[in-house]
Amino acid sequence: MQDETDTWDLFNEKVDAIALDNEDWYLVDALLNEDDEIRLTQDGIRAELTTLNIALKPEFFLAAISNQAMISHIYMSLGSTTADDSACEVFQSKCPINDLTSSLTLPVIASMSAGRSQGVSPEHLSKIWRIPFDNAVKTLAMTTQLIKQSPDSSLARSAGTNDRAVRYQKLRSKFFTDTMFATKKAKSLRGNTCCQVFVSDNDFLALYPMRQESEYPLALKQFAKEVGAPDVLVCDGSKTQNQREVKLLSTQMGTTLKKLEAETQWANRAELAVGILKEAVCKDLCESGSPIVLWDYCMERRALICQVTSKKLF
Repeated sequence: MQDETDTWDLFNEKVDAIALDNEDWYLVDALLNEDDEIRLTQDGIRAELTTLNIALKPEFFLAAISNQAMISHIYMSLGSTTADDSACEVFQSKCPINDLTSSLTLPVIASMSAGRSQGVSPEHLSKIWRIPFDNAVKTLAMTTQLIKQSPDSSLARSAGTNDRAVRYQKLRSKFFTDTMFATKKAKSLRGNTCCQVFVSDNDFLALYPMRQESEYPLALKQFAKEVGAPDVLVCDGSKTQNQREVKLLSTQMGTTLKKLEAETQWANRAELAVGILKEAVCKDLCESGSPIVLWDYCMERRALICQVTSKKLF
């Protein structure tokens, strides 16, 4: 037997009857829920059809289909088309299986997007410094912004306090590095047996003698302090040049560390610089009559000459 179709007259009669028997007549508005309002505002035929089946109401049918579609997407993303929360040898039961699918309703999730921080905007700079907007635009165009952090983000995050990236001068170029070794009998008076060579794509050269190859991180730090931190540093597959300390230091300086593939020494410009330095230093030692134990001094001298000499760029 079907229920009687709700109408405004019938509703008003029920309200009057309740109000006469109840002193708290001002609570009558709570008797009208959201479904009752929808049924009362529609015509009688549509309201009657809605009480029979939810599929006969377009709004309710669309909401049910959308909810079921979202549940199906969750199943597929997790790699299962069924849900079973019964106890087994591995897992314990958390809730009855009958209540699992019935309570599987999706909450409303607000969308968000993540991206790189854009730094200070001209509008913000003009407002804070009280300068014209055009001057703020020119100032930001001539200024390099490092360690960009947005204070207006609604996401909870911890702002890093590392300022190593702004301590060093930034070099807008690509640098190559390689290690050059000396023979055992050529161990210098300072105990150096090798040196680290840094060469840029514009043929700028810098080198730092080392007692052993494991001192490469110290040479990299000295290079960053004296010359600067390059945008990209290219090295070979040496374990010393790709160790965790070097990667951490490169990240803190804001330098991208790139590793060459095996057997591609020709792609490292520092390899060519090492060969040229060896030939030049040997000639200097022979012509000056200096002992070979002073090769590291001669190597630093040749590197300084290369730095201050104007050369043609090929």
